[in-house]
Amino acid sequence: MSQNILSELLCGYYHRNDELRDQHIDLGNLEFQQKCGLSLKVPEDWCPYNSAEAVIKQAKGQVVIIYPKVDVYRGMYEQFPDAKFVSWADIYVAIHNSSRDMRDIQVQRKTIESADLVVFLGAESADPTVVDHVQAYVGGCLIMLS
Repeated sequence: MSQNILSELLCGYYHRNDELRDQHIDLGNLEFQQKCGLSLKVPEDWCPYNSAEAVIKQAKGQVVIIYPKVDVYRGMYEQFPDAKFVSWADIYVAIHNSSRDMRDIQVQRKTIESADLVVFLGAESADPTVVDHVQAYVGGCLIMLS
């Protein structure tokens, strides 16, 4: 039951995202995500990753999945081989190496900006600079689940 409720919430937010952006057109990406973004800490028994699958299946364009660990990647890749996957640890490394080499951060930024839907799994465990980076560059809908 709770998984269905969470799936409905995520799908509803995804479908209303353009409307929300239009209502807050004066906000930049980071400010929009901080004020209107969807970030949920979900009990494990609610199966947050399974609920994320429901909204990913409804995405109209490119999907980016930011994952916290390899076993999550494996499970999601099997379900969504066409999605683009980025580890939040790789984003962290790219941010901190950007003074020496901008290529990795530019590729990740472009990937995040062009996505219709970005699902950030395990967002609570990510470094705050990674969360800010993702929030600042999402051009579509961002859903953060912990």
